[in-house]
Amino acid sequence: GGGCSAPVPGISGGGNVCNGQPVTLTASGCSGTYRWSNGTNGTASITVGAGTYSVTCEQGGCTSGASAQVTVT
Repeated sequence: GGGCSAPVPGISGGGNVCNGQPVTLTASGCSGTYRWSNGTNGTASITVGAGTYSVTCEQGGCTSGASAQVTVT
């Protein structure tokens, strides 16, 4: 429906995995629920291995577009 919007989250972290150690990605800018592309919901920070990740914001019954993608290699 019209008039429904949620802020697109910012995302930080990522980059290179050092010796297979996981890295932490942190989302910001959403006062609702973060929904990560790997299936993790409700937390602003996730610890991940190699892959490509993005995050959306669910707020007030609305879901934002996806954040920028971060690739962890």
